[in-house]
Amino acid sequence: LVRSYIDEYKVDGLIIRFSSIYGPTMLKNDSKAHAQFLFKGINKEDIVLKSEGTQKRTYTYVMDAVEALLFVLFNGKTGEAYNIANGKSIITIRQLAELVAKICGTKVVFDLPDELERKGFSKPQNCVLLTDKLTALGYEPQYTIEDGLRETLEIMKEIM
Repeated sequence: LVRSYIDEYKVDGLIIRFSSIYGPTMLKNDSKAHAQFLFKGINKEDIVLKSEGTQKRTYTYVMDAVEALLFVLFNGKTGEAYNIANGKSIITIRQLAELVAKICGTKVVFDLPDELERKGFSKPQNCVLLTDKLTALGYEPQYTIEDGLRETLEIMKEIM
C-alpha cells in the first residue's frame, strides 16, 4: 500500500518493520511474553513457561529502535522496506526468560501442557528479522540484549 502510494503520488516514503521492541516504555497490560518476563522479574516472581520456548525472536531495545528509525528516515532510499532490528539480539523465548531470571535473581519454571491442552496452542514459529539493509546503510545498534534488559529493569524498578 505504501509502495503504491509512493508510485502514484510521487511522495517520499519508506516502509519500516519493527522487531520485538522492549524497554521501560512497556505498559503493565502488555501481554507479550518478553514484557511479562520483565514484569515478573521486577516483582521477584518466577517466570513460568508453557512451552519449551524454542521459538526465536529478534529483540531490539527501544533506544536502538528510535535511533534506527531516525537513521533510516535520513539515510534510507525512497520506497524501500527496512527492518528495524538488532541482528545481535536473536535469541529463543527460553533464553530470554533465563536471562531475565538471572538478572533478577529468580528462576524459570516449566509448566508444559498435556497433549489435550497443547491442541489449543498455536504452533511455535520463529520471527527473525534480517538486518542486512539496515547494516548496509551504516547503522549499528548500541545495546546488547543483556545491556538493554539491565537498563530496562533498572528504570522500571524506579518508576513502578
